[in-house]
Amino acid sequence: VGGDMMADYPKQLRERITKFREQKGVSESRMSRELGQSKCYLQQISSGKTLPSMGAFFRIYEYLETLPIEFFWDDGIEKETMEDVKSVRF
Repeated sequence: VGGDMMADYPKQLRERITKFREQKGVSESRMSRELGQSKCYLQQISSGKTLPSMGAFFRIYEYLETLPIEFFWDDGIEKETMEDVKSVRF
């Protein structure tokens, strides 16, 4: 993994959380509360003041009904491919 990609990770994660949250139609404060956090938790992530812990990230992607791969894959992933990935059960 190149240095530039790692440098962009926090920004990409923030942008994807915001994108999926907006698609779900929920506010930052509501999502924060429903995740059991203070109402400003998502705002702190969105503004770059903090990043979620790994456990919090798991709760976020489950709340958003997404998969971890969707946070790190380019937006160019085809919908059919993502549906195939989501259908796999381990």
